[in-house]
Amino acid sequence: MPFQRRLIAAAAAAIATTPAAAETQEPVVVTATRTAETVDSTLAPVTVLTREDIEQSQAADLPELLANRTGIQISHNGGRGKSSSLFLRGTNSDHTLFLIDGQRVGSATLGGAAFQDIPPEIIERVEVVRGPRASLYGADAIGGVVNIITRQGETAHLRVGGGRYNTREASMGVGIQEGNSRLRMDASFASTDGFDAKTDQANGNDDADGYDNRSLNLHAGHDFGPLELGLDYYRTDAENEYDPFAGGNSYQESIRDAGHLNIAFSPASVWQSEVSIGQNRDDQDTFSDGAFSSTFTTERTTAHWQNDLTISGRQMLTAGLDYYEDSVEESTTEFAETRRYNRAGYLQYQWMGQRLDFQVSGRWDDNEAYGEQTTGQAALGWRLNESARLIASHGTAFKAPTFNDLYYPGFGGLYAGNPDLQAEESRTTDFGIRLRQGAARVAVTAFRTEVDQLIDYTDDFSQTTNVNEARIHGVETEVGLTGEEWDLDLSITSLDTENKETGESLDRRADLTWRVEGERRVGDWRFGGGLEHQGSRSDGTATLGAYTLARVRAAWDITEQFTVRSRIENLTDADYQLADGYNTAGKSAYGEVVWRLR
Repeated sequence: MPFQRRLIAAAAAAIATTPAAAETQEPVVVTATRTAETVDSTLAPVTVLTREDIEQSQAADLPELLANRTGIQISHNGGRGKSSSLFLRGTNSDHTLFLIDGQRVGSATLGGAAFQDIPPEIIERVEVVRGPRASLYGADAIGGVVNIITRQGETAHLRVGGGRYNTREASMGVGIQEGNSRLRMDASFASTDGFDAKTDQANGNDDADGYDNRSLNLHAGHDFGPLELGLDYYRTDAENEYDPFAGGNSYQESIRDAGHLNIAFSPASVWQSEVSIGQNRDDQDTFSDGAFSSTFTTERTTAHWQNDLTISGRQMLTAGLDYYEDSVEESTTEFAETRRYNRAGYLQYQWMGQRLDFQVSGRWDDNEAYGEQTTGQAALGWRLNESARLIASHGTAFKAPTFNDLYYPGFGGLYAGNPDLQAEESRTTDFGIRLRQGAARVAVTAFRTEVDQLIDYTDDFSQTTNVNEARIHGVETEVGLTGEEWDLDLSITSLDTENKETGESLDRRADLTWRVEGERRVGDWRFGGGLEHQGSRSDGTATLGAYTLARVRAAWDITEQFTVRSRIENLTDADYQLADGYNTAGKSAYGEVVWRLR
């Protein structure tokens, strides 16, 4: 998405000219409105993790990087690379839309994105928008959007590392710009023997379950002046060992890639336009005891045209057309339908006043499988003074039924799809206040979400149906303090969830989570660490106990080019579970050496 990257650069340059730029360095986001704006100016609750944040955290994978940050709860079935779920604001794991460089990714049969396979080493920044965004992005953005923006620029790096569980890692990247042309390549490799994923040692489930990942990201572009071309390609090739319910040794080989071509141009000084054409593929093969078991390959082809019109210095109108086609290209399971299209149009108006900001957006989707959906969102911001701002918003969203939901044939008279399913629908209301005074910042947001027509199975588990309703309300609190040589960040999320069909809380969602991170710079050294806590929560008939994890880390800049880093995860060797019946890592130490050319 070269146009969005250009918007980021332009906005960052504008910020840098302000007197407070050296102190604030306010991040720029593009996901909340599909246009560039600073975190302080956006009306959406957002979390931005920059390249610096990613490197400071030394996170091994994306689930570890995101775990227990504001509004986020993570679960996974075992160790690194295992099947993972992200619950954003207490919504279901498939209620969050994942994007890579603005392009929708995921499996058309399962409905989710395998975000555990996306390595931090290819990521420039992560933007998490909390709350519905269907009025701009369409299906699946009930809880919010996670946009992974890949690395860019002329920097180069080489990294090698390793640690417990026979973990080995390496990555490299290089960016070149010559005149108006640019080229970027990043590659990463990770391998770990892991540990036994399941707590049940029966049926041969007493072996370590390893994981391998090889990922590549490419970007090429050229600026012709009135027109800019960009080509992005991402690919990950992973092998994951796991313990099946029936026992034995199983593993999955998966290849996931996404590529798209962008053309950005300005028909007039007040008119910015971008056309994008892309495709992503999700290919997964399963093997049991060394023998082939199943395969599922899905593809999504996309086309998108966005236009941003600057009406005045304070007003912007955005209009876009969106089309994508999902297909099941190969499967050992026969589906009644293997292809469907979705066409859409959206419109957004933004007013950015001195004290009053206003945004309204709407989108119409027409899907071949489940019909039409109309969604909308409105947000209002009011600056009480230079330090305080009130924000209110309301939005609707929907979750599209997957090919499995609609057409899976089932087995033994169970778990069959239902072609008459309707999309899940939601309504969310937010009220918040943001305070900023010098180096201190505080944001508190209260929200309420109601989801209707949740897709579940009938009482006899014979077929999918629209039966359940869910109610979620909560409060998110973020506190940040920044000094000349230190940083401190705290996030707290309080949730109250209810399945209105049963009256019970939603599975794997704790009432309270919090995360605190600190960083201290002393000469050529940086010392940091953090704590994260998740309260008790249900998981089916089981209850997962509350836990608190501690981590410490250090980094030494030997020279301007060479850095040595180390970290200890789960410092107290806490015993905890993120999913019933699955183990988690114990106390673990890791280290790495990084060379970089800035």
